[in-house]
Amino acid sequence: DTDSFVFQANFKRLALALKAGWSFLGKNEETILYLKERLRQIEVAQGQTVRDLLAEIMANMLRYHNCYVIKARDIKKSGGRIRLLGRRKIKPVAGYFVAGPDTIQQKIGEDNRVIAYKHLTPDGRYEIFHPDDVVHFYVYKKSHFVMGTPSWTPVLDDVRALRRIEEHV
Repeated sequence: DTDSFVFQANFKRLALALKAGWSFLGKNEETILYLKERLRQIEVAQGQTVRDLLAEIMANMLRYHNCYVIKARDIKKSGGRIRLLGRRKIKPVAGYFVAGPDTIQQKIGEDNRVIAYKHLTPDGRYEIFHPDDVVHFYVYKKSHFVMGTPSWTPVLDDVRALRRIEEHV
């Protein structure tokens, strides 16, 4: 957050990642049309474009190598339908909202799986989410760890050393 070299490197990587754009490809045209329609509905419900959502996800992935996306479920604001998952009724997703990795805590069960997510806000409020309502993207996750490790973490000591050299020159 505070070093301009690291910030600029992450910013340039984000620009390159988003430069090519994105699209849906598949054999079933009906499925592709359904996805496009649902994403249009979600854009209206959450007040954010899919491109902005993807940019926010990519920014967290480049910065932390982790990103949490919380699903907001609401049958009234969604064009989807209630479906069954086992015996549980699942409401359709009305929107996806990115939560920074520094605001999420995980409750881990005995089998080393996440059984709940706690989203903390800076003002002390929090909300508990079921694992089905949170998508955790990660890169470079070590075995038996729940978080990915940013690849640039080892570089921070080098950046600090360069800054000290700058101060003495």
